[in-house]
Amino acid sequence: MIDQRIEPQWEAELLDELKKGPLCVGISSMTGPQLRYALAASKLVKAHSSAPVIWGGPHPSLMPEQTLRHELIDVVVEGEGEETLPELLQALEGKRPMGTVRGIWYKDGGRPVKTAPRDFTDLNTQPPLYHGNWLFPVILLLFATLLAALDGEPSTKDTNVPERV
Repeated sequence: MIDQRIEPQWEAELLDELKKGPLCVGISSMTGPQLRYALAASKLVKAHSSAPVIWGGPHPSLMPEQTLRHELIDVVVEGEGEETLPELLQALEGKRPMGTVRGIWYKDGGRPVKTAPRDFTDLNTQPPLYHGNWLFPVILLLFATLLAALDGEPSTKDTNVPERV
């Protein structure tokens, strides 16, 4: 995981991870100014990797089709991703059709496709969080969801931040 809020060298860390050839890169973002940083990370991924960019979190869940229309985003997870992500990884590995993964939006020939909705996930039934290598070779990025409560915004250095979602 790379957290832009606390990792001043997030770009370098992301580039190092991309060299390992991840299956995909996941980005979580809320609606607001933090979208700029999520898009900057997406742009970096697209410039240095062929890994698909998957967005999840409050913003893509509230506006999945609009989010998916952005050229830097390949898949959107709508709602809770605890059950969706493992299935999505299977699809990306070619072990199941993408259209069978519930709760996602993806592009097929450039057109948005919405799969069947995922039933509500009771988070109390999920195992405890483990931040080890449980998603390898996936890079999961967490972005500034509480910018207003922090001392500043993530560093973007000279990153050319793309247009908003």
